Amino acid sequence: MDLTDHVHLETPEQVELQFDLAGLGTRTAARIIDWLIKFAVSVAVAIVASIAIGGLGNGAGSEDRIRFLAMFVLIFAAMVWIFVDVLFEVWWNGQTPGKRMLGCRVVREGGLPIDFTSSCIRNVLSIVDFLPMYNLVGALLIASTAKHQRLGDMAAGTIVIRDRKVAIPGDPQQFVVQFANADVAFTAIQLSKCAPGDRQVLRSFLQRHDRIAPGPREVLSRQLFDTYSAKVGAEPTDVPPLGWLAALLRDLDRKAERGY
Repeated sequence: MDLTDHVHLETPEQVELQFDLAGLGTRTAARIIDWLIKFAVSVAVAIVASIAIGGLGNGAGSEDRIRFLAMFVLIFAAMVWIFVDVLFEVWWNGQTPGKRMLGCRVVREGGLPIDFTSSCIRNVLSIVDFLPMYNLVGALLIASTAKHQRLGDMAAGTIVIRDRKVAIPGDPQQFVVQFANADVAFTAIQLSKCAPGDRQVLRSFLQRHDRIAPGPREVLSRQLFDTYSAKVGAEPTDVPPLGWLAALLRDLDRKAERGY
């Protein structure tokens, strides 16, 4: 059972966001799911390797080929157990299959998406967390640290947060389109001035804006508008900040989808 804790993070744009931390129960369940998937892949590779070894026969040089194949299987299995999580976390914005099923993800402590370097550090050091007694060190650190961080998280500067369920009509893309002003559009040059983490900042604000008191919401909307209009070099406009920010997120999402 998880006890939900919260963490307040300040983005590079000095916007404060609140996230719910994933607890020990959620993280353990997600890791078990990932282990089961990696175990199944390792067994499948071992079976294929066994069949290949059986086909090598006992001819000249067969022992060298068998040793080479066995070494390849061991190295491949090690890569699967360590670096598959890295690939998923980078490609799936901080999620592995287990984390996606349990509704949590890894982010950097500043609230930005995890990058390749941070993911490598936290996953390589998971070996230390696993020892000496099957993840006991990692479990103790998650349960006892303020941000529920194991050793790999501390070294990489990452935390694991819950994905919030937001009551919005349809999918997130429809939510963005609902608020985006149709008269606002951004050029490829303007969009290129935004960092990858800007999409997350904008999406977090838009999904939570109706739960912010009117006064602070107006101040935060104007602050974000001033920050991003200066960042992209946009001309002055009479469009309300909410519609302008949603339009920026809409175009950033399209840019990410099209890869330009």
